[in-house]
Amino acid sequence: MKIPDDVIEFIEEKKIGKFGTIGYLAIIYDEEGIQKPLVSPRHIRLYGDEWLIFDDRFSKYLKKNLIKNNHVSVIFVEAIKDTLGYQLLGEAEYLEHGDLFDEAQQNMRGLNIPVELKGVVKIRVKKIWALSLGELSPA
Repeated sequence: MKIPDDVIEFIEEKKIGKFGTIGYLAIIYDEEGIQKPLVSPRHIRLYGDEWLIFDDRFSKYLKKNLIKNNHVSVIFVEAIKDTLGYQLLGEAEYLEHGDLFDEAQQNMRGLNIPVELKGVVKIRVKKIWALSLGELSPA
C-alpha cells in the first residue's frame, strides 16, 4: 500500500536526525503458549512510499518475536493537536544482511555509535488508520 503524502509529511516533520521519527511498535509475542502484547518506542524511518524501517541494536527478543508473528502496528502521535496521529499496520521482515543492513551499519559507524547492529526491521505497510480524539478512521 502506498503511504499517503499527508501521512509521510506527518512522520517526516517529527524526524530526529538520521535514525528517524519516534514511533511506537506493537507486536504480539508468545510466551509459553500465552500471547502477550509488547509495545516499544523505536526510531523509525520511511523507506520509499510503502515501507518503514528501523535498526535493532538492543533488543533481546525482537527477532524471535517477529519470526513467530510478523504482523505489527506502528503508531505515530502528536498529543497536542486534535488529530493525534496515524496507526500503520503491516508485516515485518528481520534483515541481518543486505543493502539496508550495510547502510544502517555505516550510519552507526559514521556517528561513532559503539553498539553492534543486530538487524534491520523492514515493515511493508498494509493498512493505515488516522487517529483522532475518540475515533479511528481510514487514512
